[in-house]
Formats: sequence, C-alpha cells, structure tokens
Amino acid sequence: MIQSVLEGNKLPGFVEAGLCAIHPFWAELPHCNIFACLTPDLLHQLHKGVFKDHTVKWATACVDGKEDEVNQRLWAMPSHPDLCHFKKGILLVSQWTGNEYKQMEKVFVVVVAGAANPDIVKAVQAMLDLVYYAHYEAHTEDSLLCLQKAWTHFHSHKHVSVRLEVCNDFNIPKLHSMTHYVDSIGLFETADGYNTEGPERLHLDFSKHGYCASNCKQYVWQMTVWMDCQDAVRRFDQYIEWFKNGCKSQLSSGPELAVQGGRGRDDKEAENIEEDVKGVVQETAWENHKDCKQYTISKCPDFPNMSVKSITEDFVAPDFVQCL
Repeated sequence: MIQSVLEGNKLPGFVEAGLCAIHPFWAELPHCNIFACLTPDLLHQLHKGVFKDHTVKWATACVDGKEDEVNQRLWAMPSHPDLCHFKKGILLVSQWTGNEYKQMEKVFVVVVAGAANPDIVKAVQAMLDLVYYAHYEAHTEDSLLCLQKAWTHFHSHKHVSVRLEVCNDFNIPKLHSMTHYVDSIGLFETADGYNTEGPERLHLDFSKHGYCASNCKQYVWQMTVWMDCQDAVRRFDQYIEWFKNGCKSQLSSGPELAVQGGRGRDDKEAENIEEDVKGVVQETAWENHKDCKQYTISKCPDFPNMSVKSITEDFVAPDFVQCL
C-alpha cells in the first residue's frame, strides 16, 4: 500500500489507517522482522498505559458516584504495612510513578467491587492477572498459558465499556501490544529483561538531582555543568581508590617486618628498622605507580596547528595516522 502511494496512486483509507507515504528504512534489510523488534514494555504499556490511562478511567466512570466514590473507598481502607494508603484519593495525585501504579494495582479490584458493573470488575481482575503474570522472572508453558487465558478473559469482558458508553472503541496501540506478549516472551525470554523501568531510574540522577542543584533559571546549562562536575568527581574518586589499594598491598607487610626486626633490640634500633622498611615500601609503591602508562602534553607546543600531511612528510613519520 505504501509503495503504491509512493508511485503516485491515491488509495482510499490510506490516511485514515494512520499511514504515511514514507519508504521504511528496514524494507530491504535481510532477515529483519521490524514487528518483532517492538518488545513489551511493562512500565509504559501495562502500568501506565493499559492500567492507569484506560482501565482505571473506564472502571471509575462505571462506578456509581464516579471519582468521589472511588476516593471515598480509598479513604475508608484500613492501613496495612504492605499496602499504600491513598489518604487523599487518586484525584490529587499529579505525578504518578511506577511504584504508585503498582500500589494502586494491589487494591483497585477491592475498590471497584460492589460499586461497578460485574463485567467491569471481571475485566479489571483479568487485566491485573495479566500484569502479574507478565512480571514473572521465569516462565513455563503453564505460566504462559495462564497469561494467554488472562488476556482472553479480559477480551471477553472489555466490551461492557462500550456498552456503557465510557469508551468508543478499543483501537489502542498499547492494548493491541498485549496480544503479542506470549510470543515475545517465547522469543526474547521474560519481559523484565527489556522493561524501561530500569533506565527510568536514571532520570533521578541525571535530571531531578541536577535540576535541584540549579537556581531553576536557565537550568539546562547549569544541569550540564553539574553533571560534568559530578563525572569528574566520580572519576577522581575511582583513581584515589585505585591508588590507595595499590599502596595497601605494599604497606601491608611493613609493620610486620618492623616488629620482627625489632625483637631482641633496643627501642631506638627498632624504630630505625621500622623507618627503613617504610621508606623501602613507599619507594616500591612509587616505582609501581611510575610504571603505569602516562601521557604528557605540552601546554605551549613548538609547532602548533600542524596538518597531518606536514607531520608525515616534514618529520618523516609515515605511520603517524596508523598509530593514532
């Protein structure tokens, strides 16, 4: 269809299908199945997408009393050490995190049970079963069969949302991606291996901490400088640890030799032996440090801004480029 449009033909329904007249870069790649490259994403597809953005929205709209009833039920829940108590409900939560999605999933079936249509409750239960099966760190044929059954169970009860007019259709990419979870896990192993929840943790180190260190004005430049400083400090700490560990291995035998040498002699002679041993050990550590590969660059070179051609020809260095 895309090739036909690129050739100048006009096809009905091309734009409505969400297609663009662009030749895909992977069309001629050998052994390439671009659809298999779209692996499951537990955080954005399940927790944030299907559960928070759709399932919670549909179920809340079917509850008698809407959001107020859901908040009242969350407020009335007793405290438990393993559960998050949403004291202010879910309407006032402006920024949801992955942990809050998971905590909400633990109690949402209980919140909507008895207040929403039974088919909605069954759909929510099937959706949460699918989420927990997809989170398994190891799968068998039985667990994959249970995952497929959970999807089938959700598919058989989701149409109540259309019947109650809380949604128009289910043409949702994140919802469609769930049909490929069993095949993707069979091909690429468990879904936690390509979950984006791990890289999301870097937002805290590279974005939030850097923004807090700025004055919140022209923060992009300040965050960049802060990250460079943090990287320099981290590299220097690694160098210090490496140097200290190298000296420790040499200094570990110093006091023992000094004590052995001082036995049977007076205190002054023992102190002299101990100082000699320490001096030898420090000199050995420095010699080992000097053996490390080092580079020295002149601040004011005698021949600045020279071309590669001049270096290879005028200074007779034909292998200069190969040795870089």
